[in-house]
Amino acid sequence: DYLEQIESRQVFPDVEPGYLRPLIPDSAPEEGKIYDDIIKDVERVIMPGVTHWHSPFFAYFPTGNSYPALLADMLFVLRFAVCARTVESSHIQFAWKHIEEL
Repeated sequence: DYLEQIESRQVFPDVEPGYLRPLIPDSAPEEGKIYDDIIKDVERVIMPGVTHWHSPFFAYFPTGNSYPALLADMLFVLRFAVCARTVESSHIQFAWKHIEEL
C-alpha cells in the first residue's frame, strides 16, 4: 500500500525539530494497541517526518539494498534533515527509558 501511494506523498518532510514530542504520550504505553490503530498512528504521527527515499520525484539518491548501503543509511539517518522522525523518536525513547530509571 505504501509504495502504491508514494507518488502522492511529500518527498521531503516539512517539519521542525521537536514536531514529534507533542504528538505522543509522555511515557511509554502500558498496553498495546490494535493493528488498525497502530497504522493510523503511523500515518498521523510518523509519516509527516519521513523522507520518502523511493519516491519517483526524489532529487537525491534512493536507499540502497546492499549491506554497506544499509549501514551507511543507518549512520546518515541520524541527522535531523535526513530523517526527522528517527531523530525525534530516538530522543523520546531515550527519555522514556531514563525517566523510568529515576
